[in-house]
Amino acid sequence: MDAWLFPVISSRLRGVLGTAGRSCSSAGILSVPVCHPGQLFAAEELLGSDPALEADIQWGASGGSFELRLFSNDSAKLDRLLTELTGILQRDSVRRVRVYTSLQPGPLLRRHLAAGQQEAIAVIDAASRWSSIGLAEQLLGGCPDAGLSLRAERSYCIISGTSAQLASVLPGLTRFADQ
Repeated sequence: MDAWLFPVISSRLRGVLGTAGRSCSSAGILSVPVCHPGQLFAAEELLGSDPALEADIQWGASGGSFELRLFSNDSAKLDRLLTELTGILQRDSVRRVRVYTSLQPGPLLRRHLAAGQQEAIAVIDAASRWSSIGLAEQLLGGCPDAGLSLRAERSYCIISGTSAQLASVLPGLTRFADQ
């Protein structure tokens, strides 16, 4: 994982960072060679609270890389966000099974995880496609009337449904995350 802070964007650097047309004076970059759904959940959580912050995210769902570029006039804020996000992603990487939920996904999660407008989502990331599918099936098998949908991606599964439907299985999802 690479994290870079550019507290002052020089004119030479503006084109390289893709800041042409932006009025920001600082940039922060976080780059990870492999993408995981937790990166999107962490980014949405941290970035959703500050509408003045500009962000560009490249996330390759098919196993590509993750790159987050943040732009602001407050370099101290960017430094704090990069530090916090790096810490979250490092802590998350040591867990064998990772479970992420959002009862009200924002535009970032909807766009990258293909969630519908009325859908709540949960992601089970157990390091392999088949481990994730197996855990999702265990969960859904115990709740056959929950009305949830399952979609398998390259190395994780997405469970979706209404907020109420997903909330009804949250205790089971938490159990997987604690394994």
